[in-house]
Amino acid sequence: CVVFTVTDGTNSVTATVSQSSILGHPNDQNPIVGYAADIDVSSLADGQITANAKVYPWIGTLASVHDSSANAAGSRSFCPQRYYKNVARFAAPPLAYVSPSGVDATVLASGATAGGIQKVSTDAATAAANPFATIASAMSALKAATTITGGACEGCEVRLMAGSNTPGTVTIQTYVTIGELVITRDPNTTKAAAILNLAATFTTRCPNIRMKGITIARTSTSQISVGQNSTLTFEDTELTGTSTAQLHAGGAAGNPATLRVIGHISAAGVYGNVAAQDVRLVRGLVGAGGTNIDPFCVIGSTVTNSGVAQSTAFGDVNEFIGFNRFVNNTGSSGIITPRADAAAPTIDGFALIQNVMEWAGVQPQPAFRMSPDNGTPSTHHVVVHHNTLIGSGGYGRNNILYVDTAASGARTHRLTSFKGNIHSQINTKHDVFAATSGNVGGWSYMYGVGCAGELTQFADSASGQNGTGGSFSQAYAGLGAKCGASTTVPLDPLFVSRAACFWNGSAVVAGAGNGDYRLQAGSPAAGMLTAPVLRFDLSGAARPASANAAGAYDL
Repeated sequence: CVVFTVTDGTNSVTATVSQSSILGHPNDQNPIVGYAADIDVSSLADGQITANAKVYPWIGTLASVHDSSANAAGSRSFCPQRYYKNVARFAAPPLAYVSPSGVDATVLASGATAGGIQKVSTDAATAAANPFATIASAMSALKAATTITGGACEGCEVRLMAGSNTPGTVTIQTYVTIGELVITRDPNTTKAAAILNLAATFTTRCPNIRMKGITIARTSTSQISVGQNSTLTFEDTELTGTSTAQLHAGGAAGNPATLRVIGHISAAGVYGNVAAQDVRLVRGLVGAGGTNIDPFCVIGSTVTNSGVAQSTAFGDVNEFIGFNRFVNNTGSSGIITPRADAAAPTIDGFALIQNVMEWAGVQPQPAFRMSPDNGTPSTHHVVVHHNTLIGSGGYGRNNILYVDTAASGARTHRLTSFKGNIHSQINTKHDVFAATSGNVGGWSYMYGVGCAGELTQFADSASGQNGTGGSFSQAYAGLGAKCGASTTVPLDPLFVSRAACFWNGSAVVAGAGNGDYRLQAGSPAAGMLTAPVLRFDLSGAARPASANAAGAYDL
């Protein structure tokens, strides 16, 4: 179960949730399974409120309880979440409108100009009648209108009217403490029409901003800068522009800006994980053609032909990739490749849950790499459950949990759980491959510890059937495993519509991509996992209490 606690520092409310559910957000592309509580905070005072959670596992001692309050708020870990409560402002937020035909002006504490024109108001019609010309001027006015806002911009809204709106230059700090200033659209216009013209970098001078329901027209390498240790959230935001278009938040190495992307649609969305930018959440993304998505938390998304989860600036620790469809991949790099760095040399805490990964191209690349060839890192606490990986033999294969060279004998893979997955091909290398007696750090996986209900469609890269102890395979594939014996003809899970690459009798050829990987009646993947690990499949259908199908979808 999960025990949630929310406090204002004096009073607290709690809720205990003992069963998972489907978490609803209008931008989720696939159902997300998690633990959620509706908590009444009416008894808590206005101002900062802090939410924490304690996660109690099925098996374990008190030391096994994961408590967010043990970590500092804002850290790259399971940590407290802070919010700003203001009942009156939620009911009637202070507003400033922006229009290409608007006029910038300095406002007094009343929100009106010296000439008496009311440009900041809690009344939408009043504010809309007197819009600003730039977003920067509207933000500064909200800060200046102290009679209306108190000088704090939490919950205030800048509303973009139809047309190409200019960011402008912010000359004063537009303060928020814990909450966010929201840049959104005029309710009387559409997302496509409410455009933020990002022709140059927009330095907001505001710690926390949410851009919601607008279109960002980005060219060149322009970005939106919220500064160090700040948060920029894009929600239901359309991105247009050149092939270099990307959503990017400016910070600094050691004190990065935090970026969250929720429900973004793009044809060229690139989310770079760099030292100045910490991408904490990608949820409900619809995108294509991008690369270098930080894998810290990627959920409920459908991404086409994108090299996802290529971390570069942070060690991959405590990461969650779940409930996504990665389809029509045709490139020369993998889909999921967790990495380590000098600060975090061990991949510790990594979950890959109920994803579809489709390899449609003719590049013989691994779709999923987890500590693969030649001395890459140790892994501890790895959970891989109910994923469907589709390719053809070594095209879209898995290279996972290697200990393959004499120099890497110290590498260890422990506390790993692989359950209910449909793999294209599994390759794993240990002391048998390296002919080195010390390469035993991955023996638990090689002998199937923590593995159950696994279906492998193709033989390994040395033409060996997984589970038979070849140099590329597990010695035992786990309880209830089913393993294909050919590198060209799969143990067919009977998908509704397979659109991955395939063997045509003489060569691997490209597939159309974006297949339907639900299972048909009679599938060998049916009922493989006797002890269920998820309540719902990737379509949102309830899984049975026992005998779950392998893969992302149940029958």
